[in-house]
Amino acid sequence: MMTAFPVTHYSFKPTDISSLALWLDASDLTTITQVSNAVSQWNDKSGNARNATQSTGANQPITGTRTLNGRNVLDFNGSSHTMNYTGISPASGLTVFYMASHDTVGTVQTLIGGASGSAAFGLVNTNTHRIVKTAVVQILAGTATITGGSISFYTATTQSSGNKLFLAGAADNSNATNPSYTANTSSVGSGSLGTQFFDGRVAEVVIYTKILSNPELNLVGQYMAQKWGRTWTTI
Repeated sequence: MMTAFPVTHYSFKPTDISSLALWLDASDLTTITQVSNAVSQWNDKSGNARNATQSTGANQPITGTRTLNGRNVLDFNGSSHTMNYTGISPASGLTVFYMASHDTVGTVQTLIGGASGSAAFGLVNTNTHRIVKTAVVQILAGTATITGGSISFYTATTQSSGNKLFLAGAADNSNATNPSYTANTSSVGSGSLGTQFFDGRVAEVVIYTKILSNPELNLVGQYMAQKWGRTWTTI
């Protein structure tokens, strides 16, 4: 039997901004298909039907057992749990928000994976968040140290003219140019090839196929902060 979690109504929703490509929200139990808490499908709320799926039982994340700010999250085990969705390949520019909590750090872990040779987000290696092409080709590394049990509320913007990382709205590094790579995403909980598994709780993932303006970044950031009990530094 699934546990009931609090529902809060917000005046702003990620769908209020154009170019929303993916919205995964673990607090919305109506989007989760599960058997004995093992999740086979996590529905996309963006309207694009990029539902995250996993048909293999041993690889399915767990719902209904852990929370963040009193709201349901999905639990990924760091060794086999992963879900795939229809890939996102923007013509130019990508903005990614994710709220998650790391059970362990210090190993290569991909929260949002891309197809082979494309960008991965939320990768933890030597205790920092990064945007990478592969585990060895770094596009941008954050400066904040992430510890086990900490909450990661990150925003990443990436395009051919540069990248930025924000930790709860505070700047966590930027660069002016990229190595060559494809800004494609297609998995949550690991790299798309089933490697570099994420270990911890995933609360929400929001992806836009454009670079959001600062006011737009603040709208999404403040919405997620209020919902998950965090703070957001106005950009």
